[in-house]
Amino acid sequence: PTSAATNQGYTPPLPTNQSFIQPTAPNTYNQYQQQPYNPPPATTPNFNQGYNQGPQGYSTPPAPGYNQAPPNYNQGPQGYNQVPYYPPAPPPPPPPAKKTGLWLAVAGIGILVIIVVALLALVLTSKPSDPTPTQQAGVVPSPTIGNSTPGLTVGATTGPATTSAATANVSTTSPPLPTTLAPTTAAPTTTAAPTATAAPTATVAPTASSSPTPRPPTATPNSVNQATALAKEGDTLLDNAKYADALAKYQQASVLQPKNPVYHHSAGLALLNLQRNAEAVKELKTASDLDPNDTRYLEDLGYGYYKNGQYDEAEKALLATIQKEPTNDLAFRDLGLVYVARQQYSKAVDQYLKAIQLKPNSSNYYVALGNAYYRLQRYPAADDAFKKAAELDSKNSDAFNGRGNVSYSLGNYQDAVTYYLQAINLDSKVAVFYTNLGDTYIKLKDFPNAKSAAQKALAIEPGNTKAQDILTQAG
Repeated sequence: PTSAATNQGYTPPLPTNQSFIQPTAPNTYNQYQQQPYNPPPATTPNFNQGYNQGPQGYSTPPAPGYNQAPPNYNQGPQGYNQVPYYPPAPPPPPPPAKKTGLWLAVAGIGILVIIVVALLALVLTSKPSDPTPTQQAGVVPSPTIGNSTPGLTVGATTGPATTSAATANVSTTSPPLPTTLAPTTAAPTTTAAPTATAAPTATVAPTASSSPTPRPPTATPNSVNQATALAKEGDTLLDNAKYADALAKYQQASVLQPKNPVYHHSAGLALLNLQRNAEAVKELKTASDLDPNDTRYLEDLGYGYYKNGQYDEAEKALLATIQKEPTNDLAFRDLGLVYVARQQYSKAVDQYLKAIQLKPNSSNYYVALGNAYYRLQRYPAADDAFKKAAELDSKNSDAFNGRGNVSYSLGNYQDAVTYYLQAINLDSKVAVFYTNLGDTYIKLKDFPNAKSAAQKALAIEPGNTKAQDILTQAG
């Protein structure tokens, strides 16, 4: 049989010690058997040529080391069937960082800077000129003279009352020869008993309203707005009896608008409540000169003259007011005060009656009328006036004090005590109520109560001479 090697042109050697019978071969095979086979010398095959190739019909013998593992053709510089080596490609460079966030931050900072600059420009252009007021805002205000606080009377026979009242208030009368009334805001204490000869004088408050509406003068819009705002703050302070602070606001407004009469008028009212009457006259006169057609300014100027003891000037101003405005009830009332200060009580009665005709429901006008009757020793008429005042306003302490004065002068001391106590219950901060009560207790020989009343009056007015006199009499 033909082996696989025979098909390749190779005859394996026969085993030794065995007989081998050569089978009959084809002619072609026998042809080759006639010549001995001498194989060519073994050579290293050229791996650059096709493997197992050689001369036609010839099988290339195996190279030395046949039956060994073939060499690693993938190794060596030129290994057979070697795959060329390509180093891995480097990774692509990262994409450039996005700068969107940075630009947004820069844009935001730029917008913020623009806003800050715009706000600074707005503040700088709208900032007021910070005028320095002629009066310090921290001045301690004098005793309160609010619209609801009744005015107090002065017991001296000459000169005006020393405490100012609110615009609608009229001072009360005190019993004969009473001492000067204490401010309405002082704490309650006792005052010396009234003497039998002199009657108290009446005081009134400024006539103009405490919260005037500013009239914008010719000026820049910025200064007008600033002055108006300051004046409104001053009105609020004045209504709350913070007169020194209100004065400072009005003076600042006047610096911004010096030609505006409203601010000078308001400053004058604040000064009157601070009992700085001479300064008040200057401000009120400025207001009246700036607007001579406004009877409010002229009437309040007349009242300022009265408070400052300038009775002739007060009479002229008030008569001029009445001539321009015959229905000005406050002008008649203030003119009556001027006549009382001059001890012209009959003239005062006439003026008070005219004021009552124009304003019949004013409790304070009846108190003023009662004081004038009391000075004329027309006690029944005075008591009727005080009684009418109490009917119109049951909380008018001056009306009860006036009735107590009438009772004291008529010798009805127990009734006088009752009326004085009613006045004290309504307003416990008026020293003259306590001195009137103490003086009445002296008449009743009730020295412990007289001493107590005098001590309370001194607590309100430490220098009250009437109260000191009562203490001396009470032992």
